[in-house]
Amino acid sequence: MKYNRIIIKEETAKIDTLKGDPVAGIDSAEISFIGIIDTVLVIVTPHSNAYLNFYALRDLKFLGKYGTRGDSSYQFMNPRYDNQYYVKDNETYFYLTDYRKNLYLKFNFRKVLEDTIVRPEWTVRLPPYLISGYASLLGWRDSLIYGSSISSRYKGRFFVYDIKKRKTSWIKNFSKVDSVDIPASAEAYYYYAQNAFNMKKGIMASAMTLFKRVDFVIPDSNKIQTSIFENAATSPVPVIKPGNTMLPYADTKTYYITTYGGNNYFYALCLNKEYANYFQENSNMELHIFSWDGQLKKIYYLDQSYLGFFAVDEKQNRLYTIKYRNESKPAVVRYDLPAEINQ
Repeated sequence: MKYNRIIIKEETAKIDTLKGDPVAGIDSAEISFIGIIDTVLVIVTPHSNAYLNFYALRDLKFLGKYGTRGDSSYQFMNPRYDNQYYVKDNETYFYLTDYRKNLYLKFNFRKVLEDTIVRPEWTVRLPPYLISGYASLLGWRDSLIYGSSISSRYKGRFFVYDIKKRKTSWIKNFSKVDSVDIPASAEAYYYYAQNAFNMKKGIMASAMTLFKRVDFVIPDSNKIQTSIFENAATSPVPVIKPGNTMLPYADTKTYYITTYGGNNYFYALCLNKEYANYFQENSNMELHIFSWDGQLKKIYYLDQSYLGFFAVDEKQNRLYTIKYRNESKPAVVRYDLPAEINQ
C-alpha cells in the first residue's frame, strides 16, 4: 500500500454560515437514516408500517414506501441505507444492510416502487465480525464490500470482503499520530471513523471521530491519501470510555460525526469541540467539503445543533439532515448550499 499525506491549513478555507429550514410533510416519531437514490430522497423510519419512505427531490412529493418488519426475504429487522446506488441499462439499483439479520442486499429501485413485497436481486450473509459496530458497509461492482470494523482491531482498520470468494482482506493503516501513543489493543477504537464511497471513482473516504483527519482509500491503485489538519498534532490526547463503546468522554474533543459521499465531493459533519457540546442546542456544527483527491474545498457553519445523518442533492445544491432534538421527535432540516461549490 502506498501512502501520501496532505497538510491542510484550515484558515485557507473560507467559512460562511448557512441557515437551515425544517422540511414540511416528513413527519415521524423516529428517523434513523436519510439518503438519496438517484432523484429520490430516502427516509428510514423504524417502528412504523414501512422502513423505507421515498420522496421526489424535485418537490418532496411522497412516492411510496417499502419494507415491513419480519423474517421474510422482503422484510427487515434493522435496515440501514448508506447511499450506495448505481444506474445500469436504465435501471437503478441500491444496496441495503440489515444488521439484525447479518445481511447485505441489492434491490432494483423500480421494482421496489411498484411492489411492496418484491424480493432483493441478491442477498449476501456476512460474517458477524464485519457487521458489528453498525459501521457503514459499502458495496462496489456487485463483488466487493468495503468498510471498517472495531471488532477486528488486531487484523486491520479497513476491510475488503470478496462476495464470491467469501474472503476478507485487511488494510492496517494504523499510522503514527504525533500526539498519541496508541496501544495495539485499542487502535481500532481510537481510529474509529465515518466512511463513504464514491462508486464512480472507486474511492472510499474515512473521516475520523477522535482525530481531525480524513483518509481516502483508492483500492485500484493500492494507495491511501491522508488529509490531516495542520493543528491536529497539537490537539488534546483523546480518551474514550473503557469497554466496547465508542462514545468518548464528555470532555474529549470530537471531530467527524457522520459523512456523505457525493459524485462530486465528500462531505463530513464536524463537531470540532468537546463531545458534550453535541447535545447542546446552541452548539453549531461544521460542514467540511473535500474533493475526492483529498483537498479541503470549503467549510460552512450550520446554524443548528444535534444534527445526524445527512444527504446532499448535488444537482440542486441542497443538504438534508436529521435533527434529533426537535421537541419530542426528530425532524428533517434542509440547507441550501451555494452554487459556487460545484463551479
